[in-house]
Amino acid sequence: MTELKLKLPDGFLDEEVRCGYTVTSDAKKQWAVCLDLLAEFDRVCTEHAISYFASGGTLLGAIRHNGYIPWDDDIDIIMSRDNYERLVDIAETEFMDPYFFQTEDTDIGFSRPFARLRNSNTTAIQTIEDSNFVPYNQGIFIDIFPFDNFPDDPKEQIEYKQKMISLRKKMSKFSKWSTRYKPNPNVKGIAKAKSTIKRLIAKILRWYMLRFHKHNPYYKKYVKTSTQYNNIETKEWAVPYFFKPDVNNSYEKSLFSEVERVPFEMLTVPVPKAYEKILTQGYGNWREFIIGTNAHGRTIYDVDRSYKYYLTPKK
Repeated sequence: MTELKLKLPDGFLDEEVRCGYTVTSDAKKQWAVCLDLLAEFDRVCTEHAISYFASGGTLLGAIRHNGYIPWDDDIDIIMSRDNYERLVDIAETEFMDPYFFQTEDTDIGFSRPFARLRNSNTTAIQTIEDSNFVPYNQGIFIDIFPFDNFPDDPKEQIEYKQKMISLRKKMSKFSKWSTRYKPNPNVKGIAKAKSTIKRLIAKILRWYMLRFHKHNPYYKKYVKTSTQYNNIETKEWAVPYFFKPDVNNSYEKSLFSEVERVPFEMLTVPVPKAYEKILTQGYGNWREFIIGTNAHGRTIYDVDRSYKYYLTPKK
């Protein structure tokens, strides 16, 4: 297993059953890398007085399990846009190898409007990126999302959500045609000829982007639209990346005004004291324990080898 800064408790990597779910030793090793990333992230944020909160499944795990949800495989962090931008500004000088702070600005083709802190000596290749075309860092990661102001006017809320959902789709579609293009090896006849042409177009587009440092054309437009209400006072904020047409993804800012730290495995994480309301809004009856799956689908994890090993064509 790759070397970590974090000291693990004796027996942490052993397989165990939690809440009726078997957590394998391999899963524990992947957890350990994420926890090491979290510890490094927390160190930097603490030293620079940057505020953040555990979010999503990490918040649920912290409150309900004092750590990971047994089948979860990542860590989610959320922070206000101003704290996020401060973090981006200092990241290059604060996170040293093997830690790597990743955004679309650092890695052309990443095409996500949030950040990831990765361990470059490991591997976490998601299904959508399982291809030699992907040129950027794919080490095991934790996600860092920025909150943006959500408009108070109901009509503006609908229009804002529609814009953000549309831009996310366009940004994702462009990335699938460039750095993430994956040809279908099972097609035949005319479909195979079309696939060959598409692959050539994708290869040329990828070369152009990397050679001339061209980012996803929808990325900057996404961020600009996402932050359009940040210069006015609003009652709520949201992470537009999570917007869905019929789901309430915005939260009252007042819910995050008070913070406390709670256990998360061998560490602690900051959570809003109003976590009851936040979890109920996000999960409904969040105390009900139902075994589920992780949010990333099939992912190639390797705690022993860098992602570069998988991106190098094998003879």
